[in-house]
Amino acid sequence: MLLKKQGDNMGGEANGPRLGYKAVLAAFLGILIIGAGFAALNFFLRAKPADENGKAKFALSAQLGDLNGIDKASKFILSSNKQLTPDEIKNNIKFSPPFDYAVKEKRSLLSLLAGQVLASANQASFGNEYELTPTQALVDGVVYRAVTATSSDLQFDHDYSWAFNVKSGFGLKETLPANEATGVPVDTGIEITMNRLDISRDVARYFSIEPSAKGRFEVGLNKIVFIPEGALKDKTLYKVTIKKGYQAADKADILDEDKSFSFETSGADSASSLPSLSWSNDYFELSTAKEGYLEASGDATNSEAVISKYDSGPSFLKDFYTYRDRAYDWSNYNKAPFKPSESVKEVKKFNPVLLKRNESDNYGLIQLPSKLDQGFYIVRLAVGDKFEYTFLRVSPL
Repeated sequence: MLLKKQGDNMGGEANGPRLGYKAVLAAFLGILIIGAGFAALNFFLRAKPADENGKAKFALSAQLGDLNGIDKASKFILSSNKQLTPDEIKNNIKFSPPFDYAVKEKRSLLSLLAGQVLASANQASFGNEYELTPTQALVDGVVYRAVTATSSDLQFDHDYSWAFNVKSGFGLKETLPANEATGVPVDTGIEITMNRLDISRDVARYFSIEPSAKGRFEVGLNKIVFIPEGALKDKTLYKVTIKKGYQAADKADILDEDKSFSFETSGADSASSLPSLSWSNDYFELSTAKEGYLEASGDATNSEAVISKYDSGPSFLKDFYTYRDRAYDWSNYNKAPFKPSESVKEVKKFNPVLLKRNESDNYGLIQLPSKLDQGFYIVRLAVGDKFEYTFLRVSPL
């Protein structure tokens, strides 16, 4: 029987280590060749003039963000064909609204290779990369602009400007009907556009409408549509809410509180079609020297105004803020009731006439019937069973 020498091929076991050694050696040589190639490329690109005129070039981007905007905790990455100091960067890159930031130079293989790609496209090496870190969080919803300084020791190949929109917190961008809309048709649908480009389809358990109404949902990329089964109630205030916990599609953004809006439906005799007259402001200042004029708007020709005087400034102020802050002051049918304090005394009553600026609109002035003494007043304007008030301070201006 012939015996094979040690090391002869026995089922391939003896040659296995030799093949592994060759593979490692080949890989090592490959790395050396690739490294030498990058080194040669780097030498070639750096040997070329970065810019024939020696002018500075910049690229600025946000580190964190997506199509919805940048994150408020984002840093900024500045690339340039120039080696710059932190002071040079701060003197030449200006943000508006302004904020303080720290500068740190970035040196990595990835940034070097990125610089070479930019070099190929722009004929200039952008291998110098800097991290600009705001010293405090950016503000939600604010657009920050960055520009190169108008006066500088550096010469730029052109003026640079950038804009970065900071994402607002996840919420409602737009609604239909709009918040505090009046005269809304009872057969309306409800549309809610969110401020993210893609939202969760799991809407039903996060949606509420008061008073309750049955309906179905349609959800698009960033829009929720609620289609009621039947007509809504007329002359009614509705409140729509997207509840806390609702998410964007990627689950990266979650509502941290309920988001709501309200609207009022029209009546059978729509309020917008009825004659009306209303004050343009809830406060006016007049002189004791002449008859006053109050701004108003509307088309009603059969109305009554009553002027009453307060016995003291504190009573006047109390009524003024009570009236201004009353609930649903924007609605046609559901305003919170208001009654002036008992400290007022009627002094004049008249039928107001609107002196229009021109016949094409319903805006103008109402002249008071006479001069008023110094003091504090309230004027009630009545059209049918609806009342509006404005407050006057009369003094020798």
